[in-house]
Amino acid sequence: SGQSGTLVSINGTRLFGGGTSIDTVYLAGIRAVVFSESATQIVVVASNGTNGTSGNVTVITNTGSVITLNESWRYHVPSVIDAIDPGYGQENTIVTISGTSLRGFGNNVALVTLAGVESRIVNESDTEVVVI
Repeated sequence: SGQSGTLVSINGTRLFGGGTSIDTVYLAGIRAVVFSESATQIVVVASNGTNGTSGNVTVITNTGSVITLNESWRYHVPSVIDAIDPGYGQENTIVTISGTSLRGFGNNVALVTLAGVESRIVNESDTEVVVI
């Protein structure tokens, strides 16, 4: 499960289904963007889906082979950032980011960038992330 922008790994064997590449991948009926592919792993980026939408993961190869894992994907509500305090700073400024579902329905926040610069996570929860 995940939300728009989630990287999803699809693992298995013979994922090309006798072909040489992946044509299309659908998560709960919504076309995903293929990020990388091999015969044993496909990584896709989930597109925009409606919260609660669930369904099959479907892989269609360049030969038309269809590989399906039934009822294996569910879309969640997107994360929302409500506030960043302070909204400016310099190196080593402590910044608090507040919002909802900041973990994106995962176990933790893995990376935060401020103006394109990676920040060190000091503390994180689903509603608040503190970085330096």
